[in-house]
Amino acid sequence: MKNLLLSFLALSINAFSCTKKDKEPEATPCSATLYAYSAPTWSDTVFATTSCTFGLVDTTTGAVSTIATFNNGTSSRQGAFNTTDNCYYTIKSGPSTGQIHRVSLTGTVTTFDYPPSSGAVRYASIIYSEPANKLYVFAPGASTNRNMWEVGFSGSVSTMTPAASTEHNSQVMSSTVDNGSGNIYCLTTSASMAYVEKRLPGDTLFHAIDSIPIITWNGLVGLQYNTNDNMLYAVDANVVAGVSMPSKLYKINPTGGHTVIATLPFTVDRDHVSAVFDVCSNHYVLSAVSTAGVPTLSRFNVSGTLISHHTTTGLLLGLAIRY
Repeated sequence: MKNLLLSFLALSINAFSCTKKDKEPEATPCSATLYAYSAPTWSDTVFATTSCTFGLVDTTTGAVSTIATFNNGTSSRQGAFNTTDNCYYTIKSGPSTGQIHRVSLTGTVTTFDYPPSSGAVRYASIIYSEPANKLYVFAPGASTNRNMWEVGFSGSVSTMTPAASTEHNSQVMSSTVDNGSGNIYCLTTSASMAYVEKRLPGDTLFHAIDSIPIITWNGLVGLQYNTNDNMLYAVDANVVAGVSMPSKLYKINPTGGHTVIATLPFTVDRDHVSAVFDVCSNHYVLSAVSTAGVPTLSRFNVSGTLISHHTTTGLLLGLAIRY
């Protein structure tokens, strides 16, 4: 009887030890440096007159060290870090045209004008693809310019070569790249729907992989790819008839489908927001101005739990990570 009891206990322990609980994907062992520029004021009507400080972001306080200063428009949402030339890039939007800033880590700022043919196009999204070793921008302006463009430089002027067109002829709110596969994703927006679109390396067309209902043109912003779980993350901007509702954080499957994983403690202003995904901490990092006019820097884990939330001295835009 004693032997039977011991055998039963051994089997029970073995069975228990083989039972696993599902757990979140782990962070990638690495170190990350977060860059951004801090805008002391923000307005869609303020373009070249806003003096911004570019530098490293202290994620515990939201403070930005000073590497360089430049004038910039505050509706530029993204920055990109080019691992080949070790420089940071962001977009200077303007009411009639724009420029691209290139900033070295020693503080040298080089500004490139858009080509004259770009006209009133405002490129709101810039990404760097490591597999392709190329910079790309998206144009949210006229319908003929809602494409992804490959960026080159010639003297003091940037060159724009059409690289791919979106499936839906609507504003491109943000974009991201999976530097493992080279796939590029972007968000397009109509009056009532946000579309998550995907472009395979070498393709000239994006194809929608998901659609998410939205409130009257507010759309989704802050699209980022996480290589730890191979999922996309984005937030919505919920304002209708001047009434703000809390924004939501979405987890989006690149093969289709999405889940709301958090309701934010504030409402995101879609025109003044920037995001990155830090694979070292496995956190989605969001800088945004709430509709109450308060700039904040927040971190969320992949379950949607708010890890940290700081009010910042200025609005942090053009977030980019260097590993």
